[in-house]
Amino acid sequence: MSHTSVSKLTGIALAMFSLSAVAATPAATVVALVGTVSAQLPNGSMEILGDGATLPVQGTITTQENSYVRLRFSDGGFVTLRPQSVFRISSYHFNKSEPKKSGMVASLIQGGMRVIDGWIGHENPAGYKVHAGVATIGVLGTQFGLLLCKGVSYESGPSGSPSDSDKSKGKPHQICPGKGLYLQVYKGKIAVSNKAGLDYFTAGEYGKVGNPMERPVLLTGNPDFNYALPTAMDTSKTLLNLNSMPSAGACLAN
Repeated sequence: MSHTSVSKLTGIALAMFSLSAVAATPAATVVALVGTVSAQLPNGSMEILGDGATLPVQGTITTQENSYVRLRFSDGGFVTLRPQSVFRISSYHFNKSEPKKSGMVASLIQGGMRVIDGWIGHENPAGYKVHAGVATIGVLGTQFGLLLCKGVSYESGPSGSPSDSDKSKGKPHQICPGKGLYLQVYKGKIAVSNKAGLDYFTAGEYGKVGNPMERPVLLTGNPDFNYALPTAMDTSKTLLNLNSMPSAGACLAN
């Protein structure tokens, strides 16, 4: 075998090893969980998650009814998913020595999430994006929440019920106020883009995007998707009211 052939094979082997190492490096770790949460791994296999489970790039996380999970990413960012949500980590790379090469692209396929961005969102915000059906969200040192709804929907069981009386009776409670993507910004600013254009939302603002061809509209108040987390997740905190959490690396998503 020629020296050139050996060199080519060595190069291919090193490239494959590098790709395998990246794929094997966890993007996020489960730091809190209530209920039943599963993950579809890149190889197609399914796993039921528990505290301390790690998630690779291209993993897809699904929460069942009355189930929540909080993920801590290696850059210090946090995402918390509410019940009946599906979230995919499409790509992720974190290296403090290469800030412009670090980035995260994720997708909220259904349901809700609360985000506190970490090092990537602060140092390379252009590399941090969340696709959410009708729009793509970019960050600028941000804490924000998203809720992607197919229509008005309800959930049975006690978790997240709007009142103690409903919890005691186990009545269904609303988890989606209507079709569209709802958003709220707690800190910083987010960019909301789709085929209709680009708009920005800042801390304290609520918005809604109805479809990919429609610009987001500013809502006058909370569209009523703020409800309590189970005690096991956060005592005396709500899923969308965590302003006391550190700004870079300590929180939730809905």
